[in-house]
Amino acid sequence: FTYPGFLRGRIEFQRIDGRHPLYRRAAALCQVGETLWARRSLHRLENQQVLVTEVFLPAAQAFK
Repeated sequence: FTYPGFLRGRIEFQRIDGRHPLYRRAAALCQVGETLWARRSLHRLENQQVLVTEVFLPAAQAFK
């Protein structure tokens, strides 16, 4: 985030559940609770931009 001209927008947080497609994708990979936390932010560099979304998974046995 220190690259000259690189801008990160406001971070938005949301709790997601089984109605959200990202929750369903996460649930297909590992055991999850009733809800998961997610965040997103818009990153800009000159006239280019990308929306980054992250879903925070509980500890998964596959990653231990």
